[in-house]
Amino acid sequence: MKNNKGFDFLVRALSASFLVCTFFICKNTTLLPFSTNINTNDILAKNFVVFNTRADTFLDEVKHLALKRETAKEKEVFNPEVIPNEEESETQSPEPVYEEQVKYYNSGDFISYDSVLIKNHTQKEIDVQKLMKDYKPPEKKEKPQILIIHTHATEGFSDQPTSRTTDNEKNVVKVGTYLEEVLEKKGFNVLHDIKLHDYPNYNGSYVNALKTAEWYMEHYSGIEIILDVHRDAIVTESGARTKLTFNHGGQKAAQLMLVVGTDEGGLKHPAWQENLKFAIGLQAEANSMYDGLMRPIDLRKERFNEHVTKNSLIIEFGTNGNSLEEALKSAQLLSEVLDKYIT
Repeated sequence: MKNNKGFDFLVRALSASFLVCTFFICKNTTLLPFSTNINTNDILAKNFVVFNTRADTFLDEVKHLALKRETAKEKEVFNPEVIPNEEESETQSPEPVYEEQVKYYNSGDFISYDSVLIKNHTQKEIDVQKLMKDYKPPEKKEKPQILIIHTHATEGFSDQPTSRTTDNEKNVVKVGTYLEEVLEKKGFNVLHDIKLHDYPNYNGSYVNALKTAEWYMEHYSGIEIILDVHRDAIVTESGARTKLTFNHGGQKAAQLMLVVGTDEGGLKHPAWQENLKFAIGLQAEANSMYDGLMRPIDLRKERFNEHVTKNSLIIEFGTNGNSLEEALKSAQLLSEVLDKYIT
């Protein structure tokens, strides 16, 4: 019989392919004796790096303090729909807390409108004078009008051993609860959602929060304002936590920052300028009442779920260097600003 080398090679190749396929099928079949479980999360963690952008965003306006963001504990990727995990058990830095009361001036790095400064992290050209022409803030309504939510509900403060906690008496949910109380005393109809959108898995916290916001919008058609209450995180070069404070009548309050998202990150957000108008008007009112309470408005590429309704904002209550008491004081002052701004 004539030797057919091509046919023989084909048979050997098919046999080898069959053995390889059989091995991998068996290896992933738990019923077979030499099966193993493959932890894909471990594999991904060892082979992929999450690029960090928060270090380049919130902190530009305080470069003169020689501060940097705590990237190891407060990570965020460009698309906020996917955010890496943060271990709640991580302890706060043992370094002493560095305190600074920052007074902001327009050094040319900001867009300005009267007393309001805006740090623009986008490529968008903003004509603030034109934007604010004939703008009127929302009016106070009897129906539920304000929704307070927490995309990163477990964010805690300096007066506890961990940077995050599920205890709603010690995290930003407590700030939201107090803000709800003081606003309702002033005649606002407020809804407050206390779900931990970032626990047990920090990934997808914005996706979870979006579902919550959409549910409320479906069931409470009168909602006109959504406030997503957070706290920021800043550290010095040595690793010390930094708190930004405002002195009001001898009491320290955590400085506040309004964060406004846009559509530049690729997600649909056609009415983002309406949120910017609301933020500018609110900040102008705050500056007239409590000069030094507010950090510059942070205009970002990311959307941050602020497309759900007009007048949606992220509000950063201090940093991980501020105490809960200082954040609660800020909530009180903010309620007074809102009461004067929305009549």
